[in-house]
Amino acid sequence: MSYIRSHSGIRGIYGKQLTPLIAYKLANKFAEQFKLEKVVIGRDTRKSGLPIKHAIISGFLTAGANIIDVDIAPTPAILYSIKKFNADGGAIISASHNPPEWNAIKLAGKNGLLLTSNEAGRVLDKIDEEEYVSSKPGKIVRINIIDDYIEELINHVNIEAIRKYSFKVVVDAGGGAGSLSTPKLISKLDCKVFSINSTPGVFTRKIEPVGEALDQLKLAVKSVNADIGFAHDCDADRLVIVDEMGREVREDYGIAVAVNHELSKTSNKKLVVNIASSMVFRDIANKHNAEIFWSKVGESNVVRMMIEVNSDIGAEGSSGGLILKKFHYARDGALAAIKILEAMAENNKKISE
Repeated sequence: MSYIRSHSGIRGIYGKQLTPLIAYKLANKFAEQFKLEKVVIGRDTRKSGLPIKHAIISGFLTAGANIIDVDIAPTPAILYSIKKFNADGGAIISASHNPPEWNAIKLAGKNGLLLTSNEAGRVLDKIDEEEYVSSKPGKIVRINIIDDYIEELINHVNIEAIRKYSFKVVVDAGGGAGSLSTPKLISKLDCKVFSINSTPGVFTRKIEPVGEALDQLKLAVKSVNADIGFAHDCDADRLVIVDEMGREVREDYGIAVAVNHELSKTSNKKLVVNIASSMVFRDIANKHNAEIFWSKVGESNVVRMMIEVNSDIGAEGSSGGLILKKFHYARDGALAAIKILEAMAENNKKISE
């Protein structure tokens, strides 16, 4: 088959490298190899996500797995729901920052941890073998996870500090899954939220939030005199910032604000970042007398090293991703956004400062 292997699954252009048949076989072999009894499935807003989802559902049900379908949700929310519902694993349908014609399937195991490349390889090596048909087909239930995800995020931030400032915030979810969650989340913190590109599945800019893709956000921030602007990719695991003057803040520097803030509040002075991240993280670690560990690129690699060295904080600066153990072992753009607002409020500083 012509699919492309990724860190935790497969990816490709829909209809070419990635088809419903491949998705069916992947899910079926995943359930068989990992003996999955209960799984979670969710997707981003790409049109191809729906047929891929139905194919994955068929693969899981045929193998006897019971399914919780959370449908359209940010990738970190789907991973969080695997832990919340005590599922054995799950499948996330999202090509993240790649163009709309692409899609991908990421596989996760117990506790919502993305599979390592070796674990995913166990499944992919069996994908062309005969399908596994259970004598007892699985069942499916549909659950909306967004509100629970938002409430859990709010429980991990200083609500009163943020509410005191009533920040003006522009959110550009780029037509992705974050359209359903991030504006609502920030509104609950008594911020005045202006949403742009907020219709799920309508991509009016490039999905990867860098360069020209941020032009609308920059203009909006200046037009409404906002304190900050936030942009997501299609599954909202990334965050890019525009400051109050309408200037793009590099992905690694934006996440560094949240990392610096978290290191100042924890007694566990350990930080894990991937090797593609800026040396600004080394400087931040030195500032807090923290030990820094460099992992291979890939969310699953950062998470596994966090577990190995017992670190509470992880970052993929090259991908605008923040990971906090106290919430969930997943790269989360919405979590990064509210932690940056918390840092601004508690330190009484503008993002440009």
